[in-house]
Amino acid sequence: VIMPLTVTSGNSLYPDEAKLYSAVAQVTDQAAFVNGSEVASQLGNARAANVVLLGALSALMERLGEAGPKLPVATWLKVITERVPARYIDLNVAAFQAGREAVLHIV
Repeated sequence: VIMPLTVTSGNSLYPDEAKLYSAVAQVTDQAAFVNGSEVASQLGNARAANVVLLGALSALMERLGEAGPKLPVATWLKVITERVPARYIDLNVAAFQAGREAVLHIV
């Protein structure tokens, strides 16, 4: 979990996971909770958590019919490979795919 500055400075408390899940459930039943840091760490680099979450977002958008033909997986991957340094492409592609898999396995 990446804590907001207000939490790390001691000005606020971060809610526990149960409270977060409950708050989200009040708004939608279409949420997918993915521990991006954990998934990225399993891939060997916790810094790839943001790309894990992009993959999760792409799968959730696809599941909800929001991606459509204008935003296929190939487009996401093209942008990732064009934007990250060459030495991190494989890691980021794997992180993206792992994020998608995490959402696709949530029923």
